[in-house]
Amino acid sequence: MPLATTAHPVQAPATRVLGLRSAVLIAAALILLRSAVWVFSESAHFDSDQAITGLMAKHLAEGRAFPLFFYGQHYMLAVEAWIAAPLFWLFGASVATLKLPLLALNLAIAWVLLWVLIRLAGMAPVHALVAVSFFILPTPLVSSRLVEAQGGNIEPFLYVLVLWLLRERPVAFGLLAGFAIAHREFSAYAITAVLAIDAVSGRAYSGQRMRDYLVAFGAMNVVRVAVELLKSRADLLGPGTAGAVSGSLDLQFSTVKSFACWRPAEIASNLRWLAVENLGALFGWAGQTFAFARDHTLTTGGSWLGLRWACRSRCPRLRSPVNGDR
Repeated sequence: MPLATTAHPVQAPATRVLGLRSAVLIAAALILLRSAVWVFSESAHFDSDQAITGLMAKHLAEGRAFPLFFYGQHYMLAVEAWIAAPLFWLFGASVATLKLPLLALNLAIAWVLLWVLIRLAGMAPVHALVAVSFFILPTPLVSSRLVEAQGGNIEPFLYVLVLWLLRERPVAFGLLAGFAIAHREFSAYAITAVLAIDAVSGRAYSGQRMRDYLVAFGAMNVVRVAVELLKSRADLLGPGTAGAVSGSLDLQFSTVKSFACWRPAEIASNLRWLAVENLGALFGWAGQTFAFARDHTLTTGGSWLGLRWACRSRCPRLRSPVNGDR
């Protein structure tokens, strides 16, 4: 009996590591399966926005330009061009070399998600796989978007995870938060979530935590100043256009603000669009079967399906929209 009691704590960590490895391998296989067609088939899904990202990577690999932001814009850092440029330099420009770094990010995000749930939260590997299934095996439409070189679809997933892990390290948190927001402003949701959790738990009101907030805010501004300095030397419209475009990073938030609608009369229709069309496409309970085919309006699923799963048939059924070309 003493031997069994002593042996159990030694074997448990090894068992958890083995479970994590198995879960990661399963997740990786599923991610490769749902991503392969979008990464390696040039005709599956490639549009002008992705072509611009590829063009920036090509210019960077050739040393012809320094693209700081998406060409023609004053926001959204050209991160996807930077990470694709080495592959362009080694293997040449192609859809596959453009999207392979994004596939690698998908794999890394799945690994971090499973590591957090299994090693930090103590969740069983099978349960962890079910919990992250929304990411490792989403609908075909979402799968295509997660490896789409559009400028910043997949990266916020990683930013949010790492920001959560760095929440007790204000300098690192602030530096990453500043970079993440400069890349994709929606990453600010992660900061809001950390602040909300601190407020609910009461930690936000301690003197030490207040000092952490100030340090993190200072680190964010270091990134802001660095980006502002680089902006004057960056080619924002293509090779040879350094200094052709000026403007503060505040323009990023002005652009986001321009898409916000605060009119009370629009709230009901906007919420319906969010619940039926947007979340329907995301989770697959309603939407076009193939969003890439422009010659049909065939829909799949029903808008009531997601609510039925959530409310167990206690919510009223919503009528499925007719989706045309968007």
